[in-house]
Amino acid sequence: MTVLNPGDRFPELTVSPPGGAELTLPDALSGDYGVVLDYRAA
Repeated sequence: MTVLNPGDRFPELTVSPPGGAELTLPDALSGDYGVVLDYRAA
């Protein structure tokens, strides 16, 4: 796992939220603050 340091760019990631259109991060949050929460449950 790569650790990000303050000021590092978030790696490009495409996510598919339930019931929504795909988002490409970090571009989808450009100019805003955001939180990425990954929750996996069995």
